[in-house]
Amino acid sequence: LHDALPISTLALTFLTESPHVLLAGKRSGQIPLLDLRVDGGGRGGLRHASSVARVVQAGENTVVVAGLQDRMCVYDLRFLKEKWKKDATRPVARMWGHRNEARHDVDLAVDRGTGLVAAAQVEGGGGVRVFDGQSGVEVGYVAGGQVEGEYVRQVRFVEGKHGVEIGRASCRERVYG
Repeated sequence: LHDALPISTLALTFLTESPHVLLAGKRSGQIPLLDLRVDGGGRGGLRHASSVARVVQAGENTVVVAGLQDRMCVYDLRFLKEKWKKDATRPVARMWGHRNEARHDVDLAVDRGTGLVAAAQVEGGGGVRVFDGQSGVEVGYVAGGQVEGEYVRQVRFVEGKHGVEIGRASCRERVYG
């Protein structure tokens, strides 16, 4: 496994339904799917169109990948290919409103119950944008309120009195429900 995770690995996630399977997002945009039961980790994976900042499972067969150059996409794991190392994998949906040109430490969260994806934004005023995980359409925005040059570093969905809320730093905003 050590050889399969070189220094350029920036994002890791285990699959909930298969806890022995790991996705490892790399600076190159490659996201190998590693089966810890197989010597050498197995074969196949995805390729994101930019360097990978975060990989989060969105459904049984889908993952959301956020990267640099404002690229955040949903991929279907049932369409893994052997040629993943060269060409970018075709996403199921792209979040066109996502804004992160060059940071690897920007967070995202997925609420599997509603299918919503919340992603911290660096450019465009900061804050958190909320997207429909199936279509990629932006459905909400929570203003940042940070000082110039700062941005939200951690995003989580939490259950609130009035439905699903986004938890960020020390405040909550209602986004759905």
